[in-house]
Amino acid sequence: MSAEVKITANTRDAQQKIQRLKKEVDNLDKLAKKPKTINVKGNGKLGGVAGAAGGAIGAGAVATGNLIADAIKGFIKQYIPSVARLSAGLLGKGFGLQELERAVTRITPKFRSLIDALDTFGNPGTEALDRADRIDALDDERRSHNSQSLAEEYAYSRAFSNIAGVNGNQLVDRVQSLLDMATSGSISEMDRAWKQLDGFGVTYEDIQKGSTWQVLQKMLAAYAAAGADGENELEPNMQQIVGKRQMAAVRKIGDGSELAQQAAELTKEFNERIQNQQEILQEAAQSEVTRAKADIQNMAIPQEGLHYINEEADNQLSTAELKTGMIGDVDKAGEAVG
Repeated sequence: MSAEVKITANTRDAQQKIQRLKKEVDNLDKLAKKPKTINVKGNGKLGGVAGAAGGAIGAGAVATGNLIADAIKGFIKQYIPSVARLSAGLLGKGFGLQELERAVTRITPKFRSLIDALDTFGNPGTEALDRADRIDALDDERRSHNSQSLAEEYAYSRAFSNIAGVNGNQLVDRVQSLLDMATSGSISEMDRAWKQLDGFGVTYEDIQKGSTWQVLQKMLAAYAAAGADGENELEPNMQQIVGKRQMAAVRKIGDGSELAQQAAELTKEFNERIQNQQEILQEAAQSEVTRAKADIQNMAIPQEGLHYINEEADNQLSTAELKTGMIGDVDKAGEAVG
């Protein structure tokens, strides 16, 4: 429904037609406030279908339906377990079933997990694509750090963050930058890098054949050993490499033995839990091509739809002119509406 009125420069005429326009807007507002039908579809999402107000209201009802579904799910997760436990406690006392409340309490975490898992069950494709993207991003990091496997990259990265804290990745990036300089082929860069690496026992072959994590572990061990006598001669070099703010993280990691232990455990877990790593990467690569095709399609406009381009531009210009006109007095505002 659209509200279109012609208004002349006559002030009285403008006022009358503005009243008519207001009445039409009020009618639209009433339509928008009417209850909408919400349908439950097979994909687990709630969809809304609006009546006389058209597609825009329909889209709003879909969004509202999704919000309602999320709210119901949140309510169930938050309150139903408490109600169940309270009921079980009262029944247990009344009937002498002492274990009833305890049993319900043990069930609660599984109940919450089931509610969370229903989203995945209803939308497996979304979850699968998201997981494939994470594996693909991990592979990018693996190549950047010259790690031998996805498992090694994940294990060391996670273990390092666990021990070093939230700033761990920044420290690794600084070390990676230095190693890139040390093997860049630029005489000035390499000279500067190897001066900083002096004393850590790192060789050119270590950088070329090993991963960033292996080199870093060697540097941590050398730094810890140098400080064993209370005076660490590698302190200036390490601080220059990672920055003053990251030195606390370096000291927290220590000689790297805990890092190696955690990484070994996580590497084993990664390989056991994700045994089809290459297949996931292959599907992820294909999905990128498919999504690129979707992006291309989202730029296409059929021949019969070309006229909408300038029509929408005209709409935007008209709206801008109307807003500008509304800044003036009553007479000017009336002219703007016309």
